[in-house]
Amino acid sequence: MTSDTLLNDSTAARLKTLHGNSKNAAFDLFKLAHELRDRHMVDGDYDEEFKGWYEENGLKAVCGKLPNFTKKAFAGSFLKRVEVLRPEAFSSLPESQSALYALACAKFDDSVLIDHLTNGRITQSLTAAGVRKLTRPVLNSTKVRTVDIRLRLDETMFGDKWSRDFIAEFIEELKDFLADKGVPADLVRYSPRK
Repeated sequence: MTSDTLLNDSTAARLKTLHGNSKNAAFDLFKLAHELRDRHMVDGDYDEEFKGWYEENGLKAVCGKLPNFTKKAFAGSFLKRVEVLRPEAFSSLPESQSALYALACAKFDDSVLIDHLTNGRITQSLTAAGVRKLTRPVLNSTKVRTVDIRLRLDETMFGDKWSRDFIAEFIEELKDFLADKGVPADLVRYSPRK
């Protein structure tokens, strides 16, 4: 018999039933995984009682190995956070475990998370790759005065085939490319090394 009231046949059956059903069932599975992880994670590993219960109930076949179960738990921690901060945004959350896991790992401040939820940046179609884009710093072009990109394109790196004329031509193409991205050409300068 286990000391935790959650580690029983009923909880194992519930995990099995929730797996692979609707979005709401998946969310319930993730939240239950979060609760179990919170109770049984000790010094970065699950306690022996939990590992035994997980093995006994064949949960590896349902939830995968423990690292995958941990990803479900992280997804659940993110869902719990949204429930507290902005419950009305719950229906717009992505369904995939990988996207929810990535959102949990992003560790947004509460104010940033609320802003993302309010302004529709976190949607049902968001993927883990999309989360990585959300976590990149935003460049406000009205405040950018110069962008310093130093390219060392000279004969010491590429041999004689890279003449200074070729480098100057490359810089002009780079200016065109950056202009297409909204960077004014006068901000791009080429200063050949003497």
